Amino acid sequence: MKQRHIWVFIILAIVQTTVSAEQVLYVQSAKANLMTGPGFDTKLIRVLEKGESVTVVQQPGTKEKARWIQVHYQSSDGWVAKLLLANQPPMDKVSILKGNEEQLEKSTRRRASSNVTAAATRGLRNEDRTRMSNSGQPDYNQLQEMEAVEVKEAEVREFHKEGLGQ
Repeated sequence: MKQRHIWVFIILAIVQTTVSAEQVLYVQSAKANLMTGPGFDTKLIRVLEKGESVTVVQQPGTKEKARWIQVHYQSSDGWVAKLLLANQPPMDKVSILKGNEEQLEKSTRRRASSNVTAAATRGLRNEDRTRMSNSGQPDYNQLQEMEAVEVKEAEVREFHKEGLGQ
């Protein structure tokens, strides 16, 4: 009976080793170096691109080597930094904005010019500006002419008296 338990244990250990050896990981960074040993001071075998898959050969348990995983890629065995690998393929670039580049370029808000800002601070809305010009385009020259007019204090007092009906 004990011998049977030992064989079951050995078979389970072999199966577990085989399953873990077949683990597939994916390169998450833009590039990952496949090295001849666990460290950057070893020889470079090749550069792996983002999304490429590797099969785990061994994950060492020693502290200094724990940052590296021995992998198999195509016909090469080597070591890759553990931080550059993950269980799932990397996600594609995600955008929360809908539309292509040209549509986004057209709909992107531009910084207002100083004339537009000056008109807005004086309460001149876009509809008012377009009404002021014959072409349907804002006429900032008229705004500049209006700003150039100087009103004397005596004229303001006279205007104020007339407005109050005195």
